[in-house]
Amino acid sequence: MQDLKHLLPQWLKQLAEQPLAAKILRFAATGAVSSLVFGLVTLAALHGLSLSPLSATLTGYLAVLPLSFMGHRRLTFRSDGVLAPEFGRFCVSFIAGLLASLLAMHAVTAWMGLTPVYGIALAILVVPVISFVIMSVWVFRP
Repeated sequence: MQDLKHLLPQWLKQLAEQPLAAKILRFAATGAVSSLVFGLVTLAALHGLSLSPLSATLTGYLAVLPLSFMGHRRLTFRSDGVLAPEFGRFCVSFIAGLLASLLAMHAVTAWMGLTPVYGIALAILVVPVISFVIMSVWVFRP
């Protein structure tokens, strides 16, 4: 990433030099890559393997789990903690994020009567914040 800094706007370079801001930017970058892989795997499972939407989604989540863990462990939080306990805590936080997404979708569609796009938007806004906090204070403890 250091060799690509010259491509960034000045305000983003300054932001990246702040410890918390830099960690948030690394979290967002890792999350973006994980999301892209999740989407591609889910689409491949839907269309290439003809899995149901639920099965394809679970396949995508399982496929991205190791990538997301290693990305956040090495890049976002730069952890040198013990691998197995961190992975266990990460799996718990990963499942919590999945459950929060499902709850957001259910709340928006079943309780509020809105279309699923609002559930997606709510999950996109809320789940990363919850995940960042959980990973910061519990999964990859300083």
